[in-house]
Amino acid sequence: MGEYIVTQYSGERAYGGPEAWLVSDEGLAYKKGDFRARPRGPINNRFQLGGGEDFEQFAASARFPRFLESIDRVEVSMPRLPFGSYYPRIYWKTLGQCISCGTPPHDHRSRALLNTQITILRSRLNEIFRFVEPSNTLAASAYSHEIRNLLILSCTEVEAQFRLILQENDVSPEGRNFSTRDFVKLKDVLRLSSYKVVDVKYPDLAERIPFAGWDAGQPTQSLGWYDAYNATKHDRENSFSRATLHHAIDAVYACEILRLCQYDEESELFISRPEENESHVYVGANRGDDGCLPWVKVGFPC
Repeated sequence: MGEYIVTQYSGERAYGGPEAWLVSDEGLAYKKGDFRARPRGPINNRFQLGGGEDFEQFAASARFPRFLESIDRVEVSMPRLPFGSYYPRIYWKTLGQCISCGTPPHDHRSRALLNTQITILRSRLNEIFRFVEPSNTLAASAYSHEIRNLLILSCTEVEAQFRLILQENDVSPEGRNFSTRDFVKLKDVLRLSSYKVVDVKYPDLAERIPFAGWDAGQPTQSLGWYDAYNATKHDRENSFSRATLHHAIDAVYACEILRLCQYDEESELFISRPEENESHVYVGANRGDDGCLPWVKVGFPC
C-alpha cells in the first residue's frame, strides 16, 4: 500500500475543500493498518465508505467497480510525508480526515519574536520612504547610511530565520557555520522563488520577487540584495553604493516571505503565494474510532 492524497475538483466536491484519502499504489482506495476510511465528505456519495467498513469490505462490494470507473475524475498525487508527520517551522496547508487532528504545532514565542522584528524593519523602511520616494527609478540608485543599516539588519534576520529552520529540521552546516550554501537547500521546499510582493501604498514601486533566480551554484551572488549586504558589511567604503533602497526593500520583503513560509502569518503587503500543490501538504492521522494520533516532527532531508 502507498500513501496518496486524492483530491476531487469537480462540483461533487464536499465541504468546499479537498478530501484526504488513503489509497493503494494503483490509486484505487484505502486502508493503512487499522485506519478506517472516514473522510469528512465523500469523493462521491456512491463511494463513501460506511462506518466501520474497511478497504477489504469495500473492495468486495458491488460499489467497488463503479469506484474504479470514477478514477479519471480525481487527481492522485503523493505527499512527501507520512500521515501525521510535519516539518518544523515549515508551513504547508493541512488536510485532515478529522477536524480534531488540527494543524501541526509551532513555537508561539518564536512567532511573536519574528513579528516584532518585522514590525521594526517595516517601521524603518517606512521612515526612509518619507525622505526617498519609493519609485523604481530612485530605489535602484538611492543609497545612504540609514538604507545600509536597514539592509544589514534585515539580512541578519533572514540569516537567523534560515538557520533556525535548518536547525529545527536537524540539518547541520556544510562548513563551520551556516551560510548561503546551506540556506539555498530550503529554496524548493519553501518554494521561495514563487513569492511575489506588492506594496499597494506605493504604486510607483514595482512588484518585487526577492528570491527570483536563486542558484545553488552561486548561492550568494545570485541573490543581488544579499550579495550587496555581504559586500557593504565587510567593505563599506568601497561597496557603500551597493546598499541601495531596492536591495533594502528586497531584504525586508524576504523577511516577510520567510514569516509566511513558517507561520502563514498575514501581512499588510500583498504577497502572492505559490500555487497549491498536493505534494506540499500535511495530512492528519485519524484512526477512526480511536481518534487522532499526535503530530510527529520529522527533519527535512536536505
